[in-house]
Amino acid sequence: MCSVLGAISDRGTWIKRFLMFFASMGVVMTSSLYLVSKGNWPLAVILYVFAGIGFSGGNIFYDTLIMQVASEKKMHYISSLGFSLGYLGGVSSLP
Repeated sequence: MCSVLGAISDRGTWIKRFLMFFASMGVVMTSSLYLVSKGNWPLAVILYVFAGIGFSGGNIFYDTLIMQVASEKKMHYISSLGFSLGYLGGVSSLP
């Protein structure tokens, strides 16, 4: 599935739409896990699988998007800046 999405992201013009779809799918499915009652593990497994698909699909289109926002010379700088700011945001949310 990842190779099909990768081919779509390389040739497609709907990168932002696919990114929003898969990211939203991951967010909604992960949030829905809160509603699973105790003992209803089949629903939890289904939601978890679809959340994983949403996360993985979103990452594919997210990684492709950097080619549209950065020149080839600045691509590594922008990527590492985003990576480090993500870690900084995660650490700052700790108590």
